[in-house]
Amino acid sequence: IKVGLSPKEDIRRVREIRKAIGDLPIRVDANQGYRLDEAIYTFTRMEEYDLLLAEQPIARWNLQGMAELCRLLRTPILADESLFSLQDAINLIRYQAADLFNIKVLKPGGLYPSLRIAAVAEAAEIPLSIGSMIEMGVGTAAGAHFAAAVKHLDYPSDVKGPTLLVDDILQTPVRMEKGYTYVPEGPGLGVDVDMEKVKRYRADA
Repeated sequence: IKVGLSPKEDIRRVREIRKAIGDLPIRVDANQGYRLDEAIYTFTRMEEYDLLLAEQPIARWNLQGMAELCRLLRTPILADESLFSLQDAINLIRYQAADLFNIKVLKPGGLYPSLRIAAVAEAAEIPLSIGSMIEMGVGTAAGAHFAAAVKHLDYPSDVKGPTLLVDDILQTPVRMEKGYTYVPEGPGLGVDVDMEKVKRYRADA
């Protein structure tokens, strides 16, 4: 659930959604939308509704505030915008500013830097979630392979970029069924690009 605009309205929405869906897990994502005091107010009240996790409640640079939320709340705090690089991962661990890491393969620059972050997280016993940046099929295939290759993937992940697009550039789409993204099989990432679609959607400088 996207939150981060109005603490009281966000609390009300979470309460009503919990009533509607029963025991299904709820994760909330503030996208840095709260100040620290707002986040403390909001999440201490939302915890009544049994949140799975709270994603990036406050500004990405406020590691001291993130650490305070980790100490105050029983809801796990997921770092997203705070995590772009290996150095970000090290600082989050150093300041105990995240309970979980959300790794999006495109953010650090591909599979290798993402694997370095995952290795640091594993060493620090930080669980992972793999996220999506509304990438097309090639990026989604990379994310699926990455998710299959790492440890500590203890929380639901979100590797489904093409579902938010009207078209893709793959000859055969990445298989997604009933909430699952399947790892493509075959050489490389296991996908083939439709060059006609690449030409159609190309934006020349």
